[in-house]
Amino acid sequence: MEKIFGTHWKAFLIVGVIIVTGIVLINLRPWHRSVTTEWTSYRNPVYGYSIEYPVNWVLNDGNPSNVEIYNEEHSGEEPILINIFVNDWPIPFAQKVDYFVDDFVHQSAHENVEILSSEPADKWDWVISYRFYSDTWPTQARAYFLQTENYTFTIHMLAIGQTGEGWNLCQQAVNTFEAD
Repeated sequence: MEKIFGTHWKAFLIVGVIIVTGIVLINLRPWHRSVTTEWTSYRNPVYGYSIEYPVNWVLNDGNPSNVEIYNEEHSGEEPILINIFVNDWPIPFAQKVDYFVDDFVHQSAHENVEILSSEPADKWDWVISYRFYSDTWPTQARAYFLQTENYTFTIHMLAIGQTGEGWNLCQQAVNTFEAD
């Protein structure tokens, strides 16, 4: 080693280890946003929340209480979608979660629904992961619930077919959600 790097070979080794460790740690963080994708921001003026999403995705904010963000240029095997529902129903939070599961998940023509997990996580008051088959395609879905003083936000992400980069980008977008 000394012949190649001289007397400073230990310094080169330490710098190399630091660089490799940094790259590994950055890529292990679940909230790490893709650096190869250009992002843009959306701020909902009615309900006071913001989210970032890939710039080539489509934003449909015609109904401020049900905003859609989706990838129009999907690969055909992985259509993905984020829905942001806002409600101010005067019922307890647990009932809002139950309503979503009963009426949205089970009653929306979803057969053979399998709830994978249902519990609080990170900054979310509740997270439900589930899957089902739609026209023989496996569908992976996750719903995030956040209760604030005035509203309950439900951020629902859905991938039909194989999950991959689109699902990861969806997850990264959901991780940027912030409510005032």
